[in-house]
Amino acid sequence: MHLDADRHSGFTTSIIPRALNGWMLLTCALVALLNPDAALASQSAISKDQVLEGVRLSRSGMPAFHATATVTTRRDTAEGVPTVAPSVREETVVCDPRRAVRVERAVGSARQCMATNGIEHLRYAILDGVAGEGPEVTGSVSQDARTLRLEGARSTIDLLMDWPLVSEVLASATGAEPKNGLVAWLAQADVQVVDCETVVDGSQCVRLSRTAPGGGLRVEYTLDPACGWLPRRYQVFSGETLLFSREIHEIEAIGSGAFLPLRAVERNVAGGVTVEFAVARDADGRPNAGVVLDTTSIATAPSGAVLQAE
Repeated sequence: MHLDADRHSGFTTSIIPRALNGWMLLTCALVALLNPDAALASQSAISKDQVLEGVRLSRSGMPAFHATATVTTRRDTAEGVPTVAPSVREETVVCDPRRAVRVERAVGSARQCMATNGIEHLRYAILDGVAGEGPEVTGSVSQDARTLRLEGARSTIDLLMDWPLVSEVLASATGAEPKNGLVAWLAQADVQVVDCETVVDGSQCVRLSRTAPGGGLRVEYTLDPACGWLPRRYQVFSGETLLFSREIHEIEAIGSGAFLPLRAVERNVAGGVTVEFAVARDADGRPNAGVVLDTTSIATAPSGAVLQAE
């Protein structure tokens, strides 16, 4: 199965989102020129609803994609001294948004996989087989996502995009929207645009904020309109104290007006945990990420798999 024609349409996936994003940035720039000292004017140059619409438009044009990355987790003391050796895993995501997704995690030669097309759900392992007989693939298949603990499952790349890929595929079967992720956060009435001139790694971004009722934790997203509204920065504060941050430092355009994070760092300041994400590259430096044209095998177990019905 190949992607639908409208997914390849430059008008749908590129011109509309880029025109909208360009208009938003131009509006911010004009306001800044007319009244550079008025912070409130800058804040109101773009509304939260316009940002939400921009995110939805960009995601509606996202083609099926794949990405393979190395995820390294370090635990340090307050003085920055490692408490244990870093843990390293390889993570692969193959996704046709809202239709099918597969997440694979590997430590050494063993791979743990989960996949769904919204109707049938898989969870299986790929292990080294007997010499000369190839890998052993065993696991479970079910019509109930809860049985295989797929509900709420997240990959590192969808955490960076704050796009709950598994949840969206599961929700698509009922026509619902996930209750977590960036779109759900932006839909809350008390989210506010802080400014549209925040610069992250040279990109002009829009920063939004929400404080929990009763003056609790404050969450801020800094979104990049020029790169599909990816969250360049996500932060959690208690008062003015930073507790948690996630920042994308490198983004790749994969065609059709779509973008993927290539390199990012997550820091749990209070817990002393740092997670580094880096998409793998080939010998010529090309990232192992891009568009997938044939999506038929995303939620299909490998040939020879022995899966038990749950």
